[in-house]
This record gives sequence, structure tokens and C-alpha cells, in this order.
Amino acid sequence: MTQAMMQRQNTLPESPMEGLEGFDSSDMVIPRLALIQPTSKAAADGEATPGTLRCNLSGESYEQIRLVPLFMRKGRVLFLEGDERPSCASDDNITPSARIEKPVAKKCEGCPRQAWVDGVPPDCALVYSMFALNLDAGETPFIIQLKGSAVKPTKRLISFFSLRRLSPFNISCLLKPSKMKNSRGTFFVPDFTEMQILEPRDKYREQFMSLRGYDVQKTFDAEEGAAAAEPATQAANPGADVPDEDLPF
Repeated sequence: MTQAMMQRQNTLPESPMEGLEGFDSSDMVIPRLALIQPTSKAAADGEATPGTLRCNLSGESYEQIRLVPLFMRKGRVLFLEGDERPSCASDDNITPSARIEKPVAKKCEGCPRQAWVDGVPPDCALVYSMFALNLDAGETPFIIQLKGSAVKPTKRLISFFSLRRLSPFNISCLLKPSKMKNSRGTFFVPDFTEMQILEPRDKYREQFMSLRGYDVQKTFDAEEGAAAAEPATQAANPGADVPDEDLPF
């Protein structure tokens, strides 16, 4: 084997595609999927259908996704009344994110905004960020943030693999939004079903190792760049400025 062939072979785990030799996960932006609600701006603008999962970068929509969860992070996000952007947020549930210019507190622990008071949930909501592979789209990676009414089904998913002492990347499941209705209106929540233990084990460990250090700030920066490039539009729905997955249910 020639030296050139050996060098190319050594880059294959990080560069499986010809034309991207020498590239690795630090050179890409992982897209984020949003569960579109009736109040979402994308729905009001006719760009997406409520109850679908929409890719923030490509605009593609899915009615359901078969996925492998690679890993999860637990964080928090605070939207105060009238806010279009988070007043505070944390990517690790320990300290505020670097993207927050004026955080409410230096640490999450002890911050009054994240404490339950007399049975009332905190203003600063718990958020699970799932890094996963879309098995229906060539095992492409994506991020989905789960909070509010999505926390309970997410905890059921976590329980499935953690109680079996499995790493999350050793299972697969189907993500399909479910329609819900209460006194405040109609909304959608993620539903994780058809959970399966994968064989052989650790098939997706390499993808986990490659992406576990990913800086989610790159995804937020890409979203802001895309939004800045779009012409300003007036949403037809008065609730359209509510973040896609952030309904008060």
C-alpha cells in the first residue's frame, strides 16, 4: 500500500465522502429539527404544516422519523413575557450559555428563575437537547430540543435505555408528533414509540464519539445567519412569534 493510500485510509472514519478528504465533524453544522405548532411562524407563513418536524437549515419537513439517539444534554431556557429571544439559557444546566449577553445569574444552581414555588413550575424551563441520527435520511445527524409538554415523553425514552443499562446509541425508535387538545387550544407533542435494542451493539459508537464534543452554538449561529438573510415578513397569526417548540401547555 502506498503512503498516499494509507493517508486516505486514515481519514475515512472522519471523511467517508470523496471530495471531503481531511474534513471532520468540526467542519459541519448539525441542523436542528423543530416540531411545528399551530402558532409557529413557519406555519403562519405557509412554509410548514403543524404537527410536522421541520429542518431549520434546509426547510425539509417530516411526518415521522426513525432515529438513533446518540446522546443527550440537559439545559434550560428562559423566555420572559414579550421576549422573542431567550433572556437566559444554559446548554449544560450548570452555567449560562456564552450566547447570552446578560445572564440572570452566574450559575443555574440557586437561581430563583429555575426553582419551583408552591407547585408552580419555574420560568426557566428544563430542556433536553437530543443529538440523533435520522435513519430515514441516510443516518444524517440532527438536534432536537425537547421542553414543556415534551419532557414527559422524553423521560420515558430515557428510561427505556437507562434502565437496561444501555447507551442511547444502542437503541432506535420512531418519533412521530401526536395531536393534543385542551382548554387553551390544539398543540402537538413528540411521541417516541417502536423502541428497539440494536444488534450488534455499539454500531453507532463511532458517530457518537465524533459528535459528542459538538458546540451547539454553531447551529444557533447558522440559524441566525439564515434568518438575517430572509426578508422581514408580518406573521398572520398573532402567536407566530412563539418559538416553535415553546407552547405554554
